[in-house]
Amino acid sequence: VLITLLLVRSLTSASSMDLGFQPENVAVLSLDLSHGDYGEEDGKLFMTGLRDRLETLPDVQGTALATWVPLQGGSTVMGGLEPEGYVPAPDEYVNAGMSIVSPGYLDLLGIRLLQGRDLLPEDREGAQKVALVSQAFVRHFWPGESGVGKYINRGERDPFLVVGVVDDIPFKTINEEPEPHLWIPFEQWYQSDVILHIRTTGDPRPLLPTFRRQVADLDRDLPVVRVDLMENVTDNATDPHRILASALGIAGLFTLALAMLGIYGVVAFSVSQRTREVGLRIALGAAPVRVVRMVVKEGLSLAMIGLVPGLLVAAAAAHLLRVLIIGFSPIDPVSFTGGAGLLLFAVVSASLAPAVRAGRADPMESLRAE
Repeated sequence: VLITLLLVRSLTSASSMDLGFQPENVAVLSLDLSHGDYGEEDGKLFMTGLRDRLETLPDVQGTALATWVPLQGGSTVMGGLEPEGYVPAPDEYVNAGMSIVSPGYLDLLGIRLLQGRDLLPEDREGAQKVALVSQAFVRHFWPGESGVGKYINRGERDPFLVVGVVDDIPFKTINEEPEPHLWIPFEQWYQSDVILHIRTTGDPRPLLPTFRRQVADLDRDLPVVRVDLMENVTDNATDPHRILASALGIAGLFTLALAMLGIYGVVAFSVSQRTREVGLRIALGAAPVRVVRMVVKEGLSLAMIGLVPGLLVAAAAAHLLRVLIIGFSPIDPVSFTGGAGLLLFAVVSASLAPAVRAGRADPMESLRAE
């Protein structure tokens, strides 16, 4: 029960937390131009033409290209990096996550640019290679420094000039630890497998068939790998929490019902063994309410014996499941207090029926028996 409350609170926290981007009213259209035998120049022309067509639609605010959707499950890893001034540890292989994006991608998704400038249309093939880096990249490789204006070498290739620093956003899970990340302009690092992000003025669902038709109008033989809502991607990131919370919730309710049945049986048996004693108490002037209170108190004392070990086991289980708990500590006072209160309420409920029967005991039967 306690673990279920923790996971339910975690889901509530996840739904309200700031992800660092805005997935609402964004559709994602995945294409792989290698299926159409497009070379680099033809691929760039096709994507430019498709974006121009989509941006003329009345309900489309803008489009941008990227190789990954945040929370889709990962990112491309670029290895062999040599950040300016960074001295790697022995045998350290320096790498970072990488996303290839078009200018305007940050604005379209509402990702915060913290320092420097965004990618520009002028960042094209033949110009100085540039990159945006995440806050985690700066913290790891250039702690206490800006990062803007530094170079990132990669073997014999032309170095990247860092022109801006971007806020950390999650790529795999909602509560992941931020890792170093690079954002490279599409025009300088062409990819045939891209995801077109389309922001609309309202719900993009009615427009999804239109987006498919726009692709078919340009090339009817080019398959659309996927067309979906970006919100679906972010919702899928919380599926493990939701599934586990539901499963543990069902198991917790079943266990709670068994516990209530067991307590009811123990208390009812105890009351049946003490029928004469209870009757004599009432005959000697004990109010029925005091008898009910006495029986319920005995039920609570039984529950308290198992409550403390149960809390310790729940704390250990919460620690093991800490990767699924978002927004607060696994030892959450609200969840543990609420869970303990629910258990005690269940014990009182289970003890109440036999307690009320005890309070209605006929004292004359007890006196005749004596």
